[in-house]
Amino acid sequence: MTVCALPFGFVGLAAEVRRSTPFVIFAVFVLLPEPPACISNKICAAQEETTKMESKIEVLATVKVQHSDDLYKIVDCLNRTLKRDNLMFGLALDETDKRQAIFTIYRT
Repeated sequence: MTVCALPFGFVGLAAEVRRSTPFVIFAVFVLLPEPPACISNKICAAQEETTKMESKIEVLATVKVQHSDDLYKIVDCLNRTLKRDNLMFGLALDETDKRQAIFTIYRT
């Protein structure tokens, strides 16, 4: 059997010729390297940062308001405008009364 060794990430080809049969058997394989340590470390650091950020979120205020179809536009505008001030706004329907919305202000 002949195996062609190529650098990581490339396709290799192996061929076997048997004397007992007139066939040539080919096999294609792919060698994939381990991810470099720097990539693994960056992934771990990003996961840790996400966990830290989730634990830093603080609820500043919550209020129930009458639901309106355009209410999400105000929340979106506030989030886009004030995210650099570490503020985040949330809007959810009240579980018990679908005519009410819960508006929440967070500090991140």
